[in-house]
Amino acid sequence: MHSYIYIFILSILSSIALTAQDKLAPTAHLYPFEGKYLNLNTLEQEESATLLAETFKTESKYAYRFKALAIDQLAYKGMLFKILEKNGLLMTNMSTQAAGPLPNNEKDQTIYGMNFLLEVEGGVIYIKHLEPEVGFMLYKYDEAGKEVFALQLPHSKYIESGSLKYFSPYLGYFTHTASSLVFSSYSGLKKQTSIVNTKEGTVQNFDFTSIGVLRDEKGDMAIQGFVELDKSNSAIKVTYIDKTFLIQKSFLKDSDHVETLIVDNKLIVASNNRIQSGVQLFAIDLDSKETVWEAKVQQLNGSDKQYFNTLWLSAHEGKILLEGYEKAGKYLQIFDIKTGQQTWTSIK
Repeated sequence: MHSYIYIFILSILSSIALTAQDKLAPTAHLYPFEGKYLNLNTLEQEESATLLAETFKTESKYAYRFKALAIDQLAYKGMLFKILEKNGLLMTNMSTQAAGPLPNNEKDQTIYGMNFLLEVEGGVIYIKHLEPEVGFMLYKYDEAGKEVFALQLPHSKYIESGSLKYFSPYLGYFTHTASSLVFSSYSGLKKQTSIVNTKEGTVQNFDFTSIGVLRDEKGDMAIQGFVELDKSNSAIKVTYIDKTFLIQKSFLKDSDHVETLIVDNKLIVASNNRIQSGVQLFAIDLDSKETVWEAKVQQLNGSDKQYFNTLWLSAHEGKILLEGYEKAGKYLQIFDIKTGQQTWTSIK
């Protein structure tokens, strides 16, 4: 599917974007990390006698980037949603302790992967990762436990090869915003990216594998573009609204994931491999498509057969915030958005 076809679809996705809050909490400049709070204005660490409920990770426009998938339970507007065995879901009022199970149409279905919960705009989504014949079942509930929508999303392809007949999985959860769930293929069997509109319960399918998405600059909610890997050319293909271009860098051939930001007409890219140590950070001018800077990111240089590598990318008043969690450890590094120079690091 070519970039000009994206424009109409992405404009629809953009229409459901959330606007940034006009008034932020007085502690919205504090970034929680490893039991302390980094003051993003002064770049000095602070401590608090109590756990702060409102911080940069909850109050900034990037808040949904920090909302993790829940594999057991999730609190939402005074209600606790708890995953039960056999694909069940229990809802408990945390004030009255009144509890009851929500309807379960898949109690006899086999769990194929891991079920999880996610907070989205207007409710909670329960994703059931079921056997290949069924695929994913997605249910959205509001704070009263009312089902907002239900939809089915295939994740496996049926294969017939001679006498062999079997299902082969190809699609998995990739990322999310407050208004979208993104699933992307991880197998060469089939290239697909699926965007679930979490407000309306609709799905848009694209015939490529996405290793990253581009969110809108104002609210960081609407998906306005995609990143594909062009491994043979050590490049990524970026589609952003009506623009499509390649970025070639030698280290990109080993990447399988990117996090991005759009700030001041720059595309900020953090690239990594989710099962290897390391991250690269660079900025591209969206007009010239030229590299503005490549940052010198401190690396943990870990190695293990069962490695993991997760990134969070955000920004605050001229600063790029890069947080990483690898098997070798955690880090937070801050860079100047104009020059890419490192201005603070947790790595000693």
